[in-house]
Amino acid sequence: MISLNNNTCFFFDLDDTLIDYEAAFEQASFFIFTQMHPECDVRKWFRKFKFYCDEYWKLLENGKVCRTLYQKMRYEQALTDLGLAAGKGESEVFHENLAKVIPRFCVPFSWVSKLLSYFFERDIAWGIISNGFSRVQRSKLKVLPVKVDESLLFISEETGFEKPDIRYFHFVQEKTGFSNLVYVGNSYEQDVAPAAAAGWKTIWLNSSQGGVTAVTAEMAEACFIM
Repeated sequence: MISLNNNTCFFFDLDDTLIDYEAAFEQASFFIFTQMHPECDVRKWFRKFKFYCDEYWKLLENGKVCRTLYQKMRYEQALTDLGLAAGKGESEVFHENLAKVIPRFCVPFSWVSKLLSYFFERDIAWGIISNGFSRVQRSKLKVLPVKVDESLLFISEETGFEKPDIRYFHFVQEKTGFSNLVYVGNSYEQDVAPAAAAGWKTIWLNSSQGGVTAVTAEMAEACFIM
């Protein structure tokens, strides 16, 4: 049970927590790849591409490869599986364009408007803690129904910290001064575990166990929202 008081602040992850990033990622990938390889079956390519996104993710998460190499590996391996070869610098071009267009396809989950409106009407503090590049993440924020307070917005490129580093959460607590902190995220390793280790209460939106909507209803009930 999460109690609310003047020292309470809810912080949310952005991608796949407030915003349906997976859907936006797929649509944007289709859009860019079709322009680069009109001769290729984009759906077949994307199935391969998404497989390697997940397959190589642990390497990135564990610091075995940098983000640029991770992106290059997943892109080029998907092409190789289809009997195609990537041109020089092709992965970089694809991912640069992908980052530019993804915000166009981003939409918040259906429950977000109701929850954030509730927070706004009752003056419940909320903010965002997100990994990513400042320009890209800020572009995505434009689709949210309620504007986030700038003093409660934390993006890794701007702070110098990146989840799952627990120092990120200590930094946010020190900057904001709240003592009753709750973090809501979709990843156990990136969101829940480090926030809990930093002494925060946590809510895991685990889509593999009942879906985001079902878990959000549970979250709202726990917070006396429903």
